[in-house]
Amino acid sequence: MKLSYSSSDSSQNVLSKVCQSDKYKVSSNLEQDAADEKNIALGIVPESYTTPSERLEDFLPKALMLLIKIFWLTDPNIGHRWVLWIALYLGSPTDWPFWLIKVAIGLKPDLPEFWWIGQVSRTIWGFIAVDFYETMSKYLSHDIFALLGDHIDVCRFRQPIKRIVYLGMFCSLVLGLLIILLLVFIWEWIPLVDRITLPLRLIWWETSWLMIYCVFPGGIWAICKLLKSNICDVINAAMEFVGDVEDEDLQNIQKSISESNMRLTKFSQTFQRPLVSLITFYVYTLLWYPLNEFIWTIFYAITIIQIIFLLCSLDMLAGVVAKFARTIDERCKENDEFLSFQNTVDAVKLCGVRITQKKIWGFFCVSVVLLTILKIVGI
Repeated sequence: MKLSYSSSDSSQNVLSKVCQSDKYKVSSNLEQDAADEKNIALGIVPESYTTPSERLEDFLPKALMLLIKIFWLTDPNIGHRWVLWIALYLGSPTDWPFWLIKVAIGLKPDLPEFWWIGQVSRTIWGFIAVDFYETMSKYLSHDIFALLGDHIDVCRFRQPIKRIVYLGMFCSLVLGLLIILLLVFIWEWIPLVDRITLPLRLIWWETSWLMIYCVFPGGIWAICKLLKSNICDVINAAMEFVGDVEDEDLQNIQKSISESNMRLTKFSQTFQRPLVSLITFYVYTLLWYPLNEFIWTIFYAITIIQIIFLLCSLDMLAGVVAKFARTIDERCKENDEFLSFQNTVDAVKLCGVRITQKKIWGFFCVSVVLLTILKIVGI
């Protein structure tokens, strides 16, 4: 009897310890869920939502993924990228570093009239390229994994990105060939120092063109497409509920909307400076490109194509956000339970300005179409 009593007593102790440990696990899980919901509401990305459970290679086309690996865009070690910073900066058509080299070796560079205006602009362009590169690297290394999942139709997702990347490669190749042909014709009049540096500068130019014409527009398109797919999932989830909605379902919808807003806010905060800088500089270069020379006409056309790609990416995202807001408003009219979600849909904002489809194409008509017409008429 004593033995049986002691064994039952010990089993009760074990059961009490197990129940107590289970209680601790449940309470810790509840605390973690509450902390995650609080972080989402504050716009902070929880670690559970950004764990790279999906591989980027399974979603992006091979051409873009190859360029991402070549340019170390997903390499967390920033020390490996300083060479690319220099290549991107010197890939801009800036001349003053090479003028300094001439001065250092005792030569006097031939400075054109008002040379400093062009050099300041080209220096700014170099910093914009490096800034966009670092921003893209940061997003592709961490934040993009929260957008990946089985809900994405990979084949349809890859097709437009492939076209953008291949077109960018074609533009880079055409520009490289044109520059080589031009150098062949004027090689005899090029000073010796410039002959030495030109092959290296051509490599830097090609590196910069591949990044600007392939990786930047292709990467932005991919990110906006992933955000659109994510928002479409939330729209479908909201449309599925008809009639009475349970509290748990409402909480799931609210959590999905909060996550969607969080990702839109993250995209806006991450890319607002490089996107605004890049598009503004593109428009600025359109003012200066002369259309009476073939090479500059090619640059003019490529710049317009790049502006269209970037604006179409933002238009795609602004369109689905507008559809999301309309869906929530319609659900509010059908079901009073959705009233708490009214006016909760966030939007893409660049420098505090809400981006809509009308604003995007109004900007394009004024800054690109009207400017091009004026330049053609002026010729």
